[in-house]
Order: sequence, then structure tokens, then C-alpha cells
Amino acid sequence: MTTVLTRPAAARACVQDPALFASTDVLDHTLAARRCAVCPVLKPCREATDQTAEHRPGLLHGTYAGRRFGGAS
Repeated sequence: MTTVLTRPAAARACVQDPALFASTDVLDHTLAARRCAVCPVLKPCREATDQTAEHRPGLLHGTYAGRRFGGAS
């Protein structure tokens, strides 16, 4: 089994402030997207988000990998 070392989960902004990332408000999304841009797990998060958006789009609500899902346009 291969072990991949990453920064602690606490370093991920979505774990530190889940309410911000669950919000669909445009201002909250803007702040969350800025935090996503410097997240140490952005690439795998983006890949997982893309797969989920393709297969189960209604499941996503809030900001994932810098993209907003749900809320008014």
C-alpha cells in the first residue's frame, strides 16, 4: 500500500470553515474561491468535483474547487 503524505486536514480551508463553503451567496463564494485557489489539495478536489458534477450535479451545493454550485445566477 502506498501512503501519500499531505498537509493536515486543518490546512484545507473547506474543513476550517464549512459554512462558508456551503453558502451559495455570491460574496461568500468569492471568498471561498480565493481560499480554494491556494488550497494544497485543489487538483484532486477539482477532479472529484468534475466527476460529481458530471454524474450527480444536484448533489453539489456551495463552493467546490473554486466553482459555485446552486444559488441564483
